[in-house]
Amino acid sequence: MISIDRRDWQEALERLDRSCKLLPDAITPRQWRAYLLAEMRRWPEAIADADWVLDRITDSRFRLLRAEWLYHNEDFARSIEECTWLIANGPGFVTASHDVRHVNHAALGHESEANADRSLFFKNSNSDEKSLNSLAYWMVGADISLRQPKLASLYIEKMLSLQMDFSPIVRDTIGLVYFRNGEYSRAIETLTPNLTDPTNELFAYALSVIVMSAAKLQDRSTSEKCLLELENWQPSKDLKLMSLIEIEKLRSEGKSLCK
Repeated sequence: MISIDRRDWQEALERLDRSCKLLPDAITPRQWRAYLLAEMRRWPEAIADADWVLDRITDSRFRLLRAEWLYHNEDFARSIEECTWLIANGPGFVTASHDVRHVNHAALGHESEANADRSLFFKNSNSDEKSLNSLAYWMVGADISLRQPKLASLYIEKMLSLQMDFSPIVRDTIGLVYFRNGEYSRAIETLTPNLTDPTNELFAYALSVIVMSAAKLQDRSTSEKCLLELENWQPSKDLKLMSLIEIEKLRSEGKSLCK
């Protein structure tokens, strides 16, 4: 976990490999190795670990993660099967499963099926901006075990369809979703309006994602300039600890991308 927090994926993987050898029947190290392998975009290995885990335990949330990893691995038919099973058997994951199944049908060119799933998602998902924002953020935030950026995209689309004047906290989430899905220029464009008040915690969130986006775009001058500004940022005394931890994790991620 310390290696993961430092964004040292290779060291973390070596430690988890050793844990899996020392504890060959243990669920936890195998599950965390799956999360890490997915973060490293090593989809077949992540799916293999997920298969091993889900042969031994019932975990609908982890099964939904496997469905998204199958999508990234272009195993669309199996991902659709997984989502269909969750829609029938995974209470609490029906709406999200329609989301993931929709992107698989779209990838296969099944336009009518994709539109049907998208409509069901929009019909059944919450229309409250705060709830949608909270759900989307944890799907793209610092915790790699919760990452589902494709799924988060449709939550963002639902928010955009509400045609609201978005608050800075919602813009931060939208920008982070764009970043996780590889839309780096769009992320920077969305987040730039949040850089008006350096005393605000949302300034630090936005700056962190701009650092990472600029690094991915190989805009070294922007990423290094913003990283320096971020490292000099001073949080207010009343900033909640959880917010500070999230900012630090995003800052650390940005720093590793700038190397």
